[in-house]
Amino acid sequence: MSQFLRCPACNEVIPFGERFCKYCSAGLSYEAAQQAAEQFAKLSEACALANNLNTMTPVAPIMLVSYGLATWWDWISPSRSFWLYGLPLAPLLTAFYWFLSYRAIQTNDTDFQQARKDVHKSLLVWIPTTIVLIVMLVFLHRR
Repeated sequence: MSQFLRCPACNEVIPFGERFCKYCSAGLSYEAAQQAAEQFAKLSEACALANNLNTMTPVAPIMLVSYGLATWWDWISPSRSFWLYGLPLAPLLTAFYWFLSYRAIQTNDTDFQQARKDVHKSLLVWIPTTIVLIVMLVFLHRR
């Protein structure tokens, strides 16, 4: 896999291993380039994971409505309900993992700042969704 980094002088993305930035001709030391490449890889991972969470967020209201109807009309048997109602835990746990792994990163990268906002938005959607689904699960098992 090719590694990339942002030029410390002009902030353009360049391949790792270049001795000079092809955009601004700034010189790059190997050590600085290696640190920048590691930082770039970590930022890319964080942004990709946040994008995945952001893609799943619109599913929450659909999940609530469909699970609510399924619970109300007894479409889900209690023995299968745990697996189905446990599905919202995946994005919720992923959001918590994101914060544990990437919250300490300090950068001015606009993509990362947007990723941070997307994860916050995702948490604001998935925490209440999970709580409501747990209440629905308890209701299903008490009937």
